Amino acid sequence: MRLKVMNCRNCNAPLHLEGEKLVCAFCGASFEIEKDAADIEYEKTVNAEAYILQSLNQETAALNKYYREAEAQKLAKEQKREEEIKRRKREAQKKSIISGIKTFVILAILALGMAILVKYGSKVSAERKAREKEARIAKAEQAVSFRVTKSDLENDPEVMDEIEKMIYDFEESEYEETEKEVDDEIWTMTEEPRIVASYLLTTEKRNTFISFVKTIFATSDGREKEVYNCVALDDLTVDTKGKVKLDPKKNLYTIEASDYEYYWRGGFDQELLYEEVIMQRRRDPDVVMQFYFEIDT
Repeated sequence: MRLKVMNCRNCNAPLHLEGEKLVCAFCGASFEIEKDAADIEYEKTVNAEAYILQSLNQETAALNKYYREAEAQKLAKEQKREEEIKRRKREAQKKSIISGIKTFVILAILALGMAILVKYGSKVSAERKAREKEARIAKAEQAVSFRVTKSDLENDPEVMDEIEKMIYDFEESEYEETEKEVDDEIWTMTEEPRIVASYLLTTEKRNTFISFVKTIFATSDGREKEVYNCVALDDLTVDTKGKVKLDPKKNLYTIEASDYEYYWRGGFDQELLYEEVIMQRRRDPDVVMQFYFEIDT
């Protein structure tokens, strides 16, 4: 490094070094130190360690910046990828929900359609049955004789067998328990219920077949109790050829007299049952009573 003698540019007085500047002791002016290429190279050589450290620091800072930016880009990519995965999941869930809604709507429409068809079918069936019933009634009204007679039943043993079977099945359901406990006494059924009398009450438009069914209960010491149940079957019909028609779907039912006890499923006085059930109906002028049969009890 060349040594230079520098004087003040203002007053030509000597300059002295204060920090990084040259200061005039006479007029107080200050000047920057001028350096040429040789001075800079000299400083680099003298301050090589400082320059190396500075360079390393700059390189380190640059690397740190590079890695920070690379890490930031990596994180940005990861975040973008996760957001894309989430987006795809949301899209898949949305499609699944939409698909489920579509399926539900389709099933609901199908169910509604089926319900409408069933309702329509029921309506059509009901209307058809109503028409058929009207046709049967009209046909029955045109029949030569609608009234069922004793001879009609006697000449059709299959119908009578079916009627009796229906009555006995009905009684069997009435007396499912063959023992009854009354006042700490056990009453046991001693024989199966049996028909003891039957009556046919008929008009021009209606026929009722009524049977008295007798059931006997007894105690262990030989006391007996006779129970009478009255079972009726309505709407026996005769076709135009005189054939008795029995609808198996008709329900049998019980007619109760004043001494009827629900616990015993009947009353205890056959004459009272006859008076209150048969004779009260017999007094109707339109009713023709035909005694069918009676068993001596």
